[in-house]
Amino acid sequence: MTLDPETLYDAALQRDFPLVERPYRAEAERLGCSEWALLEQLERDRLDHRISRIGAVFAPNTIGVSTLAALAVPPEQLNRVALVTFKPYVSHSYVREGHAYNLWLVLGARNREQLADMLDHIAQSTGLTPLDLPMEREYHIDLGFSLVPNAPAAPRAPPARIAPPALDASDWQLIAALEEGLRVTPRPYDLLASRAMLPLPIVLARLQAWRQSGVMRRLGVVLRHRELGYRRNLMCVWDWPDDQVDAFGARLAQLPCVNLCYRRTRRGADWPYNLFVMLHPRDEEQAEQGLRQLAQAGAAPHLVLASQYCWKQEGTRYAALVPPRYSPANSPSFAKGRDTGIVIPRPAFLGPRWRPEEDDISLDMPLSIPQFMLRPPRKFLVDDAQSPDETATLDALARRIINTLQRGFPLSPYPYARAAQALGTDEGTLIERLRDLRERGLLTRFGPLFQIERAGGRFVLCACHAPEQRLDAVIAAINARSEVAHNYERTHYLNLWFVLALASPDALAATLARIEADTGVPVLAFPKEREYLVNLYLPVPEKQPGPPVVFDDAPPPDALAGEPDPAFDRALIRATQNGLPLVPAPYRLLADQLGCTERDIIACLHSMRARGLLRRIGAVPQHYRLGWRANAMMVWDVDDAQVDALGERISALPGVSHCYRRPRHLPEWPYNLFAMVHGRTYEDAVPLLAQVTQAVQEVGTACRGGDVLWSMRVLKKMGVRI
Repeated sequence: MTLDPETLYDAALQRDFPLVERPYRAEAERLGCSEWALLEQLERDRLDHRISRIGAVFAPNTIGVSTLAALAVPPEQLNRVALVTFKPYVSHSYVREGHAYNLWLVLGARNREQLADMLDHIAQSTGLTPLDLPMEREYHIDLGFSLVPNAPAAPRAPPARIAPPALDASDWQLIAALEEGLRVTPRPYDLLASRAMLPLPIVLARLQAWRQSGVMRRLGVVLRHRELGYRRNLMCVWDWPDDQVDAFGARLAQLPCVNLCYRRTRRGADWPYNLFVMLHPRDEEQAEQGLRQLAQAGAAPHLVLASQYCWKQEGTRYAALVPPRYSPANSPSFAKGRDTGIVIPRPAFLGPRWRPEEDDISLDMPLSIPQFMLRPPRKFLVDDAQSPDETATLDALARRIINTLQRGFPLSPYPYARAAQALGTDEGTLIERLRDLRERGLLTRFGPLFQIERAGGRFVLCACHAPEQRLDAVIAAINARSEVAHNYERTHYLNLWFVLALASPDALAATLARIEADTGVPVLAFPKEREYLVNLYLPVPEKQPGPPVVFDDAPPPDALAGEPDPAFDRALIRATQNGLPLVPAPYRLLADQLGCTERDIIACLHSMRARGLLRRIGAVPQHYRLGWRANAMMVWDVDDAQVDALGERISALPGVSHCYRRPRHLPEWPYNLFAMVHGRTYEDAVPLLAQVTQAVQEVGTACRGGDVLWSMRVLKKMGVRI
């Protein structure tokens, strides 16, 4: 069932969300549909980015303070300076044309002192002095959008002056939890109360009190106006006489085209304007109409700054923790190996998934786990149409091949014949089966897996934020680089995570610069500082699994004697970049290509394995297509003195396939311990996360926070290219 957006997103759902235990059921009854149909539609619209969140909008300067800040950024530095957008206290970030001040930010904090620290931190980290333009008076603020064409505008009453309430620690706990939004699940207030660590009746009572007092301006669906047709964004400003600005602002606030209208502080010759109006027209024609209405109301804007690009748009976070006062010791370039104490608020979880056949649902997840760990991804993995689970198409032999050859492969003149004998088939059948599995995309590769750092190369994990409207273009530009071996979309503001395979560490800076130039977005690099575990084994179910098969080939007598030849190592790595040849004597074919003997190839591979350069020879599954749908990257901010011990402990836990220590990038990324966890389903993965979380909790305050980034899509996965 698809609900009509014009009916669904009416004023009530955007402003007056019910404060009852089952609010979606109450709204469904009002709309004449089932609770499940409403939940389904809201979840669909959230995944399609029509909904920003379901939550509260507070009256300005009541529960905290906010400001509009602006930076004059040279165009060639926009990508670098835009890293300021990653800061958790930045809720909006726009690039605007029409003035030297071209990057516009909205900041939120608990008090003015914290806000001053944020502005100072931005100045120090960007090298640019931000304009601080706090609101002095509100004339009209309402971003509740009507989806009914040509709907008559309701009369606008002047905004009431709201006295800031006295807030205690429990109020701030609730505000911090509410800033994450209400979840699309039957009992969202239960989850909100759990996140805030408050009883449900107290949560509902406080929300009701804030609503009645006007502190909470509205509670409901917050729409993304661009995705719903309001595609233009114009900031109109005037330098208006102080003794007349309130009357003129009140007059402009009554115009139907005006979404926001307020007075802000001037900043001398740099910024002489004190009256601001925001227009969100659907198209150019509506934009021109709106500007004419402004002119007819008294005077055309003295300046119009049109939005060119939106880096970030979310609810203001008053509870976000302020960064420490800036010093070189906690700048990104000095972050490696330091403990700065920065804590970024942890995201809240979405809660257990509901099932349409169930009328109710209980929280059966262990609440001793930090609850943000339980949130499923915004888009739970890739669509089945793009990456279907093909496990059901596999017969017993295919399953046995996949499971056995992930563990290893013979180093002997006729390895396929030897492996086939162990698998209960013949050489020709095994080769054809491997070719079929590779062509169907069930194996991403079959062949040697190298630790290229031992050959002078380097693997580097990188991350960037690709804005929604440019996501496909940024992905294409990243995937086009031959140095990119893996690329995943993950559930985080840094939504693209890719691995560079470089022939030399010296190539990193130039490669990052080229990727930033190609994509137009800044990239953070996370080179490996220490490896605790790399052991990816993702079996498919077998009805009658056979005994484990180990191909333990003894090396030739002189294989480990003498000094290794780095040039020959690299030649062999390049020759096998596309995998091991699917022919009866693959090592002989490689020898013919490299002008040596088959014995030389086998001896070199034995030597590589002994030196740690060769991890193994075998199959690498495409885990989504083989039913491993839940892929989570857990990250933690752990005291440097204890991170190695914790990394080694986590590496021994089931379900963990990779574990590393990597550098922080403060303040954007405070985490230094990374672990990968795989499950066939979300429900399978949660207990594995719980075990890791329990190990982390045992270090106490040595761990200051963490997050879980779920994979949504595999965008590229291939072997090393050097």
